[in-house]
Amino acid sequence: MSREGSIRFGACTLDEQRGLLLRGTEVVRLRAKTFALLVEFCRNADRVLTKDELLARLWPGLVVTEDSLTQAISELRRALGPEAGRLQTVPKRGYLFSLSDAARPAPARAERPLVAVFPFHAATPAEQALADGLAEETTHGLGRYGLIGVIARHSAFELRPAYGKAADAARQLGASHHLEGIIHPRPDGSRLSVALCETESGRQIWGETFPLDGPSLRETAAAIPHRIVTRLNLDLERSITLRPVGSGTDDLGAFQNFVLAAALLRQYGPGVNERAKVHLEAALAADPGFALAHAYLGLAVILIAGRFAASQAEKDRALGLTLAGIRLAPEEARCHFLTSVVRMYRREFPDLELHSRRALTLNPYDADLMAWHGCVLTMRGHPEKGLDWLNRACTLNPLHPDWYHIDIAIAHQALGRYTDALAHLRSLPETSAFRFMRMAACEAMLGNPEGAAAYLDRAEALSPGWNALAEAADVEQELAADRKRFVAEVARAIALRDGLRSQ
Repeated sequence: MSREGSIRFGACTLDEQRGLLLRGTEVVRLRAKTFALLVEFCRNADRVLTKDELLARLWPGLVVTEDSLTQAISELRRALGPEAGRLQTVPKRGYLFSLSDAARPAPARAERPLVAVFPFHAATPAEQALADGLAEETTHGLGRYGLIGVIARHSAFELRPAYGKAADAARQLGASHHLEGIIHPRPDGSRLSVALCETESGRQIWGETFPLDGPSLRETAAAIPHRIVTRLNLDLERSITLRPVGSGTDDLGAFQNFVLAAALLRQYGPGVNERAKVHLEAALAADPGFALAHAYLGLAVILIAGRFAASQAEKDRALGLTLAGIRLAPEEARCHFLTSVVRMYRREFPDLELHSRRALTLNPYDADLMAWHGCVLTMRGHPEKGLDWLNRACTLNPLHPDWYHIDIAIAHQALGRYTDALAHLRSLPETSAFRFMRMAACEAMLGNPEGAAAYLDRAEALSPGWNALAEAADVEQELAADRKRFVAEVARAIALRDGLRSQ
């Protein structure tokens, strides 16, 4: 029974009296303004609330931009997690929140077990990076079998449950099974203990302890996913014949440097790519045959050199490094994925799709590879197919990283769905001149000159001397017709702003 003044929806409870949002018994942290937004939605459930209504109720007597509301909407969707499907954007009208489970879009049900691999725990802070890296390698390994659904790393790491509390987090993600583990330091070498449990019953169905000394490291990383697939009684013949890909390392120091580099490459900010490069070079100094370190170093090289603006020599060096990774481990999906990214910066579209497809073939349940393939198809002129892959990725990665929003927005914009594109672009916390230019183009195509002008002004304020038309002409689309259409959209935004200024 709900307590007085509380509202239940799914696994969540909104307790207005105490000012709390609960998921089960766990308190979900919300900013005061985001909590107030949820209260408004719950009080007006199943009714469209316009942006003007929400702005007036949340910021009475204040003049704020729509970005403030958009940020609160984005934060609320993140906080709701699996319940975020209740909050829908109604094009050209506002937002609709539903308390009814019947009205909520049904989550996609896996035809096979769906496993969440949560970050492993470490007894000492010094070993936490190693624990995270092993959990990520387990996620990649499970996806390779193509026989089992795997919740994406980002979503599992976003929740990061305390040890022994993984079942609640797994329920939030809709996982039928979950894996957690802990590293125990010992004088004769650290050990990793892992446990696979059924989410609903909480019953442990498999557990084992693995050594982490140098010669055993690569074997352990391959053995854990193999044991899980075998324990779940899935296609035993395929699980036996699918062998380790040889992309790992037996050198503990090399692996730790690689894990630190991969974490840095997921971040934004000054110096992160350079620091990642140092770690990757250290990994290769310790183990020159470490395939993944070669491939990731190729990515770091081209990012540092300026991506599309990199010199031909740096582009060649980056491609040589990712191809070296493929030569060392031809069955490692991530080496093909990184080669695809480098080929994008070289504008080699047929080859980048070839490597993207190969990566998906090798690891068909990697959500990031699905999302990247959707981006690739959009770049090649197939945004409808691209959206299909992006939606599949979101199913396995419900708490996905922000770059998913960018690729989804680009696909919507290519299809002329400007309201949907704007909604995803506004969900991004980061600002960039190129993002504001896209938003200006969408506003222009929706007939909103004030919005188009405002976003163009913000782009120019971020990057003085910004030439919107020149940047638009250089967009990463293969087909000339797609580039021409985008330039026309940006030109319309500029024309609308010029018209406003001439009045």
